[in-house]
Parts: sequence; C-alpha cells; structure tokens
Amino acid sequence: MLLFIDTEFTDLLSPVLISIGIVAQTGPEFYAEIPFVSDECTAFVRETVLPLLGKEPNAACTKFELRSRILSWIEIIRPPGEEIVICADNQIDIDLLSDALDYRPPGWMEFRLIGQYVDQSLINRFFAEEGLSRHHALSDARANRYAYRSACDQVLFSLDTDKFTQFAGALDTRSDPNPGLERLMDIKAPWDGATP
Repeated sequence: MLLFIDTEFTDLLSPVLISIGIVAQTGPEFYAEIPFVSDECTAFVRETVLPLLGKEPNAACTKFELRSRILSWIEIIRPPGEEIVICADNQIDIDLLSDALDYRPPGWMEFRLIGQYVDQSLINRFFAEEGLSRHHALSDARANRYAYRSACDQVLFSLDTDKFTQFAGALDTRSDPNPGLERLMDIKAPWDGATP
C-alpha cells in the first residue's frame, strides 16, 4: 500500500517538524501538529505555514505521542501482511518522518522518493480544483497522491513511423462480429438509466 506524506517544518537548513500529513492511496488520511519554537521558523514559514495550523480537530500532539499515533493509524488501515511504501516528493519529508518514528520504522515499511513522478502541472490543477491552501501538510500530501496517481494512470510509448502505421491500421480495422461484445455495448450505463 502506498502512503503519500508531506511535512511542514521550521526551515530548510535545520528543519524541525511542525506538521505531517499522510494520505493512503485508498483514501484514509492522517494529520498531526507538534509543538515547535516559532522563533526558529523562517519568515516564509511564519507568514505562509503557521496561519494554516490549528484548524484540524484533534491534530495537536507531542512529539513523543507522534510515533505511536502514526503507527497505530497505519496498523488500522494496513491490509494484513501488506508492505507499506511511504512516498514523498522530498528527502526532508522522509527524514522528518524517520525522526518522528525515532529512526525505528517497522520492517514492513519502506521509503520511496517520487518527486520525479509527480507532475507540477497536476499539482497546480489539484489546488485549483480543490480550492485548498498550499503549504499545509495534509493538502500537499493529497496533491502528491493526486499527481502521482494521475501520472501513473498514463502510459507513454513511442513508435517509429512504420510501427505507428501498423498500430493505427489495427485500431481502424473492423473486427469480426462478436455477439457477446455487441450485447455488452448495448447495456446502458447505470448513470444513463436502467440496464436491459
């Protein structure tokens, strides 16, 4: 199972975790905020990130509680025996999650950087469609899941001119009559009305 994470932190040079959002590929979400020293935050974080905090119910916890909260939540949503793959678009997110787990991730957990597979235009589209704020860990984790899933739903292949001509010809060639396929195509979709 894939879990998409994002974190907010004090600054890039000496990042200290502020909040973490995790979104499962199947939909369940986790979000937590932990205490931090605002004087350690950059001006950007103070202006952009901090105003977004404190709006999610039951998100506040101590750093000590965070490890057990994360692992308990994962155990609830994790199918029995299935490996968990933590997907992040930045190494800092993985480092901060590792720290939150006291550098003791379970054996069934692995980490994967997916930044190269997340299309920024899809991230932009997600925020435009959903009307959410960027730089909120849960919103950013949702956006990463959206952009990664959308990118993975696409298949790109290239063909030389001869192979493309053959491919296009195969698509344009009428197939032999297939009564089963014809019956299937005659069935109305549920949203178009009753099926025969």
